[in-house]
Amino acid sequence: MTINKFPFVDASFAAEMLGVQTADVLDFITEGKLQAYGGKERNPFVRTAQVEQLARDLGRELGPPAPKRRAADNPVRRVELRLRADARWADIRDEDIEAWARDQDEHARAAARSVAETTGSRLARVIDILDRRSL
Repeated sequence: MTINKFPFVDASFAAEMLGVQTADVLDFITEGKLQAYGGKERNPFVRTAQVEQLARDLGRELGPPAPKRRAADNPVRRVELRLRADARWADIRDEDIEAWARDQDEHARAAARSVAETTGSRLARVIDILDRRSL
């Protein structure tokens, strides 16, 4: 029984269908249990029917894939995303900040100050933790 209406799915979707990691699907391809049909090297397309047959061979129940979790739900990913976004501060000059501050009203400045204080505190904590980890 086909639960997916598409004849091909990518490896990451196949992994969700099988309840495994994408690396496991790539291993199944290397082992010849699935055949790749183009796509990206680390996320090739595979036949849906082959994925369903592999699930039966592995004794797994096929169901709809679990709903995707947002990156923000994963604490490690959340920190990585925030640090990547904050890395853009290197592009901001002091003159840029001065011009921005002149353009803000009293309430916007107060809100920005609160955010900046919280951010500074969290980034100081990141530095402390990184310093302890490197010892």
